[in-house]
Amino acid sequence: MDLTDIKNTIKVIIILFILDLIYLYFNQDWYKKEIYRSQKSKLELKWSGVFIRYIAQAIGLYIFVLKNNYSLIYAFLFGLIIYANYLGTNYATITVFDKNLAITDFIKGGIIMSVTGYLYYKVS
Repeated sequence: MDLTDIKNTIKVIIILFILDLIYLYFNQDWYKKEIYRSQKSKLELKWSGVFIRYIAQAIGLYIFVLKNNYSLIYAFLFGLIIYANYLGTNYATITVFDKNLAITDFIKGGIIMSVTGYLYYKVS
């Protein structure tokens, strides 16, 4: 990655983070309830994990989709794949993991990546 790639990846991180914050703000009660139901304690974020997640997703989206100017359908598919991996693992390993939350978050993964791609293309 050169300096241009790093700057562009930072743009993607910012866009992705803002979109996710908006989504999570409006759905926080549902997530808090499901986290409590599954782990029997309140949600406590590990910010280092949050940071790693956004960096990894942004690098992946930029390198595999945006840098090559691929269609937003590829961004959508990238999001589905990333979120399916995470949510499928949670659904398979956490006994009380809500299927509706998994499905909703799976779809959100595709949408948020494609909207991030759209906004990235608009500001670049």
